[in-house]
Amino acid sequence: MAWISPTGHDDPDGAWINESDAYDDDTETDASNSAVSYGYYLELTIAEILCDKVRIYAQDSGGVPKYDPDLDIDVYYGGDWHNIWSGAITRLFWIEKAIGSSQLVTKARVKSNTSDRNLLLYEFDFGEALQVETDACSDPTSTSLQANGDVVCDGGSTVTRRGFHYSKVFDDFEWGSDTDPLDDSGGAIDWTITAAAGDSKAEIDTAQHYSGTRSARLYRDGSNNVDVKFSPGAMASNQVWGMVLRKDDGSRLVMYHGNGSKLINFELAADEGVKYTDEEGLHATGKSVVAGQWHLLEAKNADWDVGTYDIYLDGILAQSGADMRVESWNNGEMRYYISAGTVECWIDDVGVWDVEDEAGSFGEGEYDLEISGLDSNAKYYVQALAENADRIACGNVVTGTTTSLITEGAASFFNLF
Repeated sequence: MAWISPTGHDDPDGAWINESDAYDDDTETDASNSAVSYGYYLELTIAEILCDKVRIYAQDSGGVPKYDPDLDIDVYYGGDWHNIWSGAITRLFWIEKAIGSSQLVTKARVKSNTSDRNLLLYEFDFGEALQVETDACSDPTSTSLQANGDVVCDGGSTVTRRGFHYSKVFDDFEWGSDTDPLDDSGGAIDWTITAAAGDSKAEIDTAQHYSGTRSARLYRDGSNNVDVKFSPGAMASNQVWGMVLRKDDGSRLVMYHGNGSKLINFELAADEGVKYTDEEGLHATGKSVVAGQWHLLEAKNADWDVGTYDIYLDGILAQSGADMRVESWNNGEMRYYISAGTVECWIDDVGVWDVEDEAGSFGEGEYDLEISGLDSNAKYYVQALAENADRIACGNVVTGTTTSLITEGAASFFNLF
């Protein structure tokens, strides 16, 4: 179910009665406060949930007449209360109010704005956002393995795509000099090293060419910068520039993308914060990654005319309407620059999508994909993904290892390391 009832409440001012009736799944019973005690909050609590909206069923009573209630709704996430609605709603109808993005929510609160009526709160629910889990990889062979995902909640909206991201763990980097094109035997994309001094280097992942995906891995040795670029064309407003990455503690990775006159410029800072730069300088989004763990970082909704874009971290909005820099930049060039610490990451267009179930459709439940054309005896990172009208959701990252080319029963004296 996408709608989840609260599991408890807090009436900090003792202004309400029958508080638990606000979440007893019965629209005939209500929690209420009197006109005398209007303006005091009833808090509704829940174990942490990924939530993108709430809904409420209520009315105001002034005796015999009944009224559309005028109320405030606040939601608690990120260590603070956030007001998502203030005003009148239609009485005795389920009314939904969006948070504006998916957030990890632990409670909400409601209060009346009307001093001469009683607020009757019949029901309140939290809307669980689209959620995905990545199950263990299975059926490994020397050239393939099965990726397994599970859409555990559809977020109350039709799932339009499901898929996986996967990347190989490299043993060695391709060494390159300035302006060298990187090896691209899979034919997915042409990368160029702009600057890779000393031991800093970059390479493409030929195992990422399944279904047209594209990927590169960057490495900075801690003292020399690495700078790579490619030019796929400027993002359209409905496109996503996505990157699945893992950064090391203290590293700094800067991303650039332009249309010829404006520049999208955001980064993962040395303090692990997600930040962006506009004409006024560097700004923190208030979101951060965990060093050593895999994350999905995306730029979406580029509006080149207005000069804004949105930044998403792990499918959750990190910054709405980030301002671009007004700066001449090669049209469509995407560039990644590592200027601090040691970092390695995969850069790609998010993964293999459109994985249907046995009925040939998408939706809640388990799904899988045989990923073929892999290297033998190699470890791969796999992450399940799904999308509905509201967001892209990312599962946890698991690993799978292909088998050796040497089969069971082969000469026992031959060992692979």
